[in-house]
Amino acid sequence: MKNSIYSFLALFLLTGLVFGHAIAPQATAAPVEFKCVAFAPVHEETIKTWWKGMEMINNKFKGQVLFKLTGGPEVVSPFEQHGATMKGIVDVCILPPSFYRGKLPEAEIADYSDLGWDELLAKGYLEDNRKMHAEIGLYYLIDDHCGKGKGRTSFYIFLKKEAKSLADLKGRKIRVFPAISPFIKALDAHPILMKSDDIYIGLDRGTIDGFVDINVGIVDDYHYEEICKSFIPYGFYRTPLGILINMKAWNRLSKDLQDKITKYTETEVVNMWQEYFDKTNHPETEKLIKAGIKPVQWSEADKKKYLATAYKAGWESVEKESPGFIKRYAHKYWLHYK
Repeated sequence: MKNSIYSFLALFLLTGLVFGHAIAPQATAAPVEFKCVAFAPVHEETIKTWWKGMEMINNKFKGQVLFKLTGGPEVVSPFEQHGATMKGIVDVCILPPSFYRGKLPEAEIADYSDLGWDELLAKGYLEDNRKMHAEIGLYYLIDDHCGKGKGRTSFYIFLKKEAKSLADLKGRKIRVFPAISPFIKALDAHPILMKSDDIYIGLDRGTIDGFVDINVGIVDDYHYEEICKSFIPYGFYRTPLGILINMKAWNRLSKDLQDKITKYTETEVVNMWQEYFDKTNHPETEKLIKAGIKPVQWSEADKKKYLATAYKAGWESVEKESPGFIKRYAHKYWLHYK
């Protein structure tokens, strides 16, 4: 009898272990997290629009990947963000190529190309960028500013005092970021490197006479209409913002998931950004004009010379830093303004 009881208890315990193991809840793997920083303050419209795209990725691949925005320039200086990403201090940054030009001057095909988005894709723009960025330990996910047609954004020069002709720019002190400096020098003006959040006080104190920026957020984000009264309406360059990911961090994802995220970004996320540019670009220009920042009117000759000078100065400046740059890339990416 006693042996039967022991046998029953042993069978009971064994059954409990087996079935307990079978029905035990499986541990759910946590999503792979990526710490992200932005080159501009997170309240800026440009950064908010970028982040909508990253949130789309988070929602699409929920439970597998999670991009987390830790802040902007207050977290890492914009000119140090590429280095911080390469070293893995942060995992992702969104950055204009001119901010890491000293490390990878060839990335300036993004700024200095005069092609539309569809043209760029046909020329192998993403493939070229991914190849060159991989050599410095970064995965180039996408160009955030991929507008085309009426939605394409460009750079403009905004001025406290109107320039009535191209020659009138001579001697002006213009706030720039590195990609714009060669153009401003070629105009016989003076480029001044300055963070975007210092522009207003620079205008107010006379440190600068004007600045280069896109048309988005001029009124709503910074209220430049209070101090700036004109702009040159002939847009130049592209306005690229590369989403750069530390390669080791990126490789924490499976190849299958990497491919899915990349494809989703190149299609659904890009379409969202395109709709945004199409919706906001023209109204933003109207908004700044209505606020009192008036477009100048130049002769057709001045306009053509202005744009030709912009692209020539840009391409030749990279050629000095990376001999052979024009031969390698100009036939693909510099076709119109010559």
